[in-house]
Amino acid sequence: MKENGPRRPWRVHARNFVQRLFPERQVVLRAEGRVTYVRLTPRIQVYFFAVVFLALGWTTFSSVNFLRHNAIVSDKDRRIAEIVAEKDRRISQSREAYQVLLDQFRKGKRVNETLTDNLEGHTSVIRDLTLENKALQQQLEIASAKINQTELERQKILAAREDLKSRLNGVQQTELAVKDENRSLQSELETRFTELEGMVAERDQVMFEANRMRRHITELESRLASLQDQQVETVQRLNDQANALIDDASRVIELTGLSVSEVLGQETSMFADQGGPFVATQPDGLPADKLKANLNDLDLRVDQWSRLQDVIRRLPLAPPLNYYYVTAKYGKRRDPINKKWAMHYGLDLGSTFKRASILASAPGVVTYAGWRGNYGKLVEIDHGAGIKTRYGHMHSITVKKGQKIKFQEKIGLLGNTGRSTGAHLHYEVVVKDKPKNPSDFIKAGRYVFQE
Repeated sequence: MKENGPRRPWRVHARNFVQRLFPERQVVLRAEGRVTYVRLTPRIQVYFFAVVFLALGWTTFSSVNFLRHNAIVSDKDRRIAEIVAEKDRRISQSREAYQVLLDQFRKGKRVNETLTDNLEGHTSVIRDLTLENKALQQQLEIASAKINQTELERQKILAAREDLKSRLNGVQQTELAVKDENRSLQSELETRFTELEGMVAERDQVMFEANRMRRHITELESRLASLQDQQVETVQRLNDQANALIDDASRVIELTGLSVSEVLGQETSMFADQGGPFVATQPDGLPADKLKANLNDLDLRVDQWSRLQDVIRRLPLAPPLNYYYVTAKYGKRRDPINKKWAMHYGLDLGSTFKRASILASAPGVVTYAGWRGNYGKLVEIDHGAGIKTRYGHMHSITVKKGQKIKFQEKIGLLGNTGRSTGAHLHYEVVVKDKPKNPSDFIKAGRYVFQE
């Protein structure tokens, strides 16, 4: 039985293949009658072929890459020019809108200061007139008491006079005996008559002064009623203006999808350390009673408008990127990684700039800054009133926990950290630990910044 020979290794097969492809050749060179033979072995031919192939490949790759690079550079220059032009246009619009808003705010502030000064002046005048009225009434009561006292004394004197007359008639028979006593009594009577005449004159003067005071009080009451009517109209105008401001602020809050009662329920910090039973104000019957009621109503409206303004300053109404486009909306969507339906509690924003600056959408305090699971690098800001914002998938963070953040202050750069398929910002708005649609807040912000 014939035994099989040993198998030849793969190197032998490769050498045979190269020899068949590149057999040994000889090149004949003739120069000046001399003949030279150049031997080309398979190895030399392989080296030569490899060099030529690499040179051709490199030439082709360089040409293609050069053409592609020129096309990319030209397209990128065009896009950069368009972005710069659009950025300049939006910056100009934002500056104009901000200047208009600033002028309106200054004008409203001046009007408010003027009305406040006028109101304080009128209130002081009313208070002085009320005090003067009370003083005049007290003087009138004192004068009336004096008149009554004078009348009683007069009656007593008249009674004494009648008594003296009766006594005089009874002693006429003994007039000679009691002549000295009669003279004394006559002198006393004359004195009493003189005193009585003085008292009557004093009573007449007091009654004249009382009549004059009554006329003066009537005139003051008329002036006070006229002044009250003017003040009531002024306070009513202020109430109307306060109602308009409250309506505008309420509309902004409602545009975000929140209710006014929901956000005002969190505003208890400004009323801390207060208490006591509720006792409603009662009319006191004075001429300025209606004005006081209107002033109390105005005070409540101004307080409500102030609280609404405080809430609006805490709302994240500005977008966290200057230039962005939406890559994924809030709500139900297919997960970009496993393609299953899921709930998306934020807003994904992309940008034309690879490392765009991320800005705080409202002032607040940083409550978290670092890595958090699928969020990657995350910053969470507490704006108060139960309102928080979150910024995920950041490339880098420029703030730290506990830091106070101003409106539109830079907090980091756009990135692709965590569970993400590309560079973007995952932006969330949370109210009372419940997620809200950030698009509603951005739309409400457009309404505010256009005012």
